[in-house]
Amino acid sequence: IMQEKYGACYDYDYPEMIIINLPIPDIVESVKDGKAILKLLKSRLQKLEFFGCDLIAIPCNTINIFFDDMRCYVKIPILNIAEEVKKEVEFFNYKKVGILATNTTVKESIYKSDKFQTVYPSKIDQRKLNKIILNIMSGKKLYKDKKEIIKIIRKLGKSGAECVVLGCTELPL
Repeated sequence: IMQEKYGACYDYDYPEMIIINLPIPDIVESVKDGKAILKLLKSRLQKLEFFGCDLIAIPCNTINIFFDDMRCYVKIPILNIAEEVKKEVEFFNYKKVGILATNTTVKESIYKSDKFQTVYPSKIDQRKLNKIILNIMSGKKLYKDKKEIIKIIRKLGKSGAECVVLGCTELPL
């Protein structure tokens, strides 16, 4: 995109990026200590603002359960991956959307919208999916897990989903 949109050819043509990898208490299955997570998020977001960042992008879907709080911690914009995905879904005018995500993302209805209906895996498939996400996070990319994800996607399609959102950044792996 940078090459096409801005004619980037050399290293100096690209924007400076600051990356903070923030190990937080597990939020895949549930949120056990939201206050501790918010404290970590606040300190790192403010650090990025202090470093002069113009924009913060957080590639984790689940962490967006704290988005309203995060937005209050800094003056610079924070991209919300779920909101951006919802804009795309709305742009393509999908009316029924399958969601593959962590237990917490599903429970907190991060992808809920007034403009389309969300369809989630069954409770059994959600447990399988969460286990697959944890496998991927631990470095286990198993072929059988890929096959299971495809089965779950097909079930969502049979339930009327016109598209499926991979609402966890581990899933494309």
